[in-house]
Amino acid sequence: MRSGRGGAARFRAYQRPEREAVLSPALRNTGIRVLGDTPWGMHSCVFYQSKEDLLDTAIDYFRAGLDSNEFCLWVVSDPVTETDAEIALRRGVPNFSRYLAAGQIEIIRGRDWYLNGDLVDSQWIIGRLNEKLTGALGKGFEGLRASGNAFWLASIHWREFCAYEQEVNHSLADKNVVVLCTYPLEACRGADPS
Repeated sequence: MRSGRGGAARFRAYQRPEREAVLSPALRNTGIRVLGDTPWGMHSCVFYQSKEDLLDTAIDYFRAGLDSNEFCLWVVSDPVTETDAEIALRRGVPNFSRYLAAGQIEIIRGRDWYLNGDLVDSQWIIGRLNEKLTGALGKGFEGLRASGNAFWLASIHWREFCAYEQEVNHSLADKNVVVLCTYPLEACRGADPS
């Protein structure tokens, strides 16, 4: 499958069935052709094969969010740096400087976002997401669009991160948030520890 701009990617979306009854019927444009429009509360994941695939998918995803007056949060890690992300956004999003100056998008290093000291603390991370959402709504944005790259697939944090992913699914149910988690396909092949 391909992202909207041609990068090869594989998708799997997670959504709890009861969300449809709780959330507003308004759908959000993901910017990713194979995902199409999704409701608030959607937690999707994409597997990428290369840095270019990851950048192409993320640019399409964030362009759609910026165009829809959503606050965007990109949590980056290897193979993408904060500088790589900003350069790609400047190239792929018309008027990106205006969005950045308006505080509509934030780019954060993965380790700074996900780790509380040396720990992956699910409640701490979800609390931070809720703070970002509250701030976004307070500034007049429609909601929060976030994406993070799982940089620790082969690390000691894998179990904690899996628990975090499960908790994110539950915590988004009644919120104006869409989340796209990205995973390197190469690191996900075969039997992963659980």
